[in-house]
Amino acid sequence: MKFSKNSYWIQSGIYTTLQKFAIIFFNFGGFYFLVRTYSKTEFGIYALFITIFYLIETARAGLIRNSQVKFLASEPEEEHPFINTASLVMNVVFTLATSVITVAIASYLTDVFQAPNLDTMLYYSLLTSFALIPSTQFEFIQHARGDFKGVFIATIARYGTIFLFILISYLIDFNYSLVTLVNVQTVAALIGSLVSYLAVRKGLEFSASLSKEWFNKIFHYGKYTFGTNVSAMVNKNIDQYMIGYILKAPAFIATYTTALRVSTLIEAPTLSVATIVFPQSAKRMQTEGPSAVKYLYEKSVGILIAIMLPPMIFVLVFPKFIIQVIAGENYLDTVPILQVTIIYSFFVPYARQFGTVLDSIGKPKINFYFVIFGACLTALFDYLYISHFGLIGAVYGTLTTYAIVFTINQIILKRLMDIRTLNTFMYARNFYIDLFNFAVTKMKLGGLQINIKN
Repeated sequence: MKFSKNSYWIQSGIYTTLQKFAIIFFNFGGFYFLVRTYSKTEFGIYALFITIFYLIETARAGLIRNSQVKFLASEPEEEHPFINTASLVMNVVFTLATSVITVAIASYLTDVFQAPNLDTMLYYSLLTSFALIPSTQFEFIQHARGDFKGVFIATIARYGTIFLFILISYLIDFNYSLVTLVNVQTVAALIGSLVSYLAVRKGLEFSASLSKEWFNKIFHYGKYTFGTNVSAMVNKNIDQYMIGYILKAPAFIATYTTALRVSTLIEAPTLSVATIVFPQSAKRMQTEGPSAVKYLYEKSVGILIAIMLPPMIFVLVFPKFIIQVIAGENYLDTVPILQVTIIYSFFVPYARQFGTVLDSIGKPKINFYFVIFGACLTALFDYLYISHFGLIGAVYGTLTTYAIVFTINQIILKRLMDIRTLNTFMYARNFYIDLFNFAVTKMKLGGLQINIKN
């Protein structure tokens, strides 16, 4: 079924936004009850586990998703079964490889971070990783089709299962270990895989044999987005790793994670827009050239800035109130950290769309090296700042990196596609103007209707 450009953006935007906000709602809801269930140390261990687990899942998506979406969106339909099979085989191989690595380093990580039972949690998480193979495969296919409805429903099933377990356990005062929580995630992954299959089964085709040509194409394209995603995830969480490594206290990770949870709420629109922009950017690069990609980047970033700015200002003005509401009095030491993390949230739309644009125009290699550079900078600044300033040094280090990376990526985009940073502010301003005009029009129409009825 074919949709017009406007229809694509509307439908994709609705379901993708709903999916991302569903993830944020369930994760944030789970966080709300977990910080009231576990001690700071226990929650810090769980937060550390989550960053490691999602590093692996982000790597999987980087290796497979963008390449599969790109090729399914641009290649003839007769090639799709071969692409799907090559992607599935790579998915299985990747999971086996990461499982071996996880088993090898789990005990070491437990000792380094002084996080009891972290190794046991990582061992059980391997079951979740295998349960996610079909789920991720079906999700990538739906992304390529531009069909986000099934992805949304599967997300509700998976993340909703975890949230319901946490909520019900809290309400009935049921005590459970962190290992039990990891096992619940495995059950949730299986449920999500089933729902995802039901959504994608029509038209799902695989070849009877593996095409080495397509396997190599997916790998060689995906190896850069794999490296990029891993580096970006490390870059995003390296402050937590450095806190655990230098300060040797999971409770500090719990404090820091609380600030990041609030920042994640504000950054949520960037995930939705990036998911929608990538396939469109890849198509329009082929049909309309760099000018179309330039427009997509500038406008999407501008709209994101406009959406994020009001909540950023609110958090900066009322940080203590926000922490009291979401985490309670035990986490008030998070307030100064939250104020800094909100400041560097401003740079997130630029960084995320920078990677999306480079991947979509077939330059994942540049994006890969650039993210590696950012990760190295973050590690350097975090190590220096945490060593001198303690916990607050982590956010100062990350803020310094974001500022440097932002400057350089804007220079690169200017040279590649004449993208101008000032245009993003123009689109942000236009967003507010359009929103105001829309509200005024609605008010006038509402008044007219009232008069007619009277």
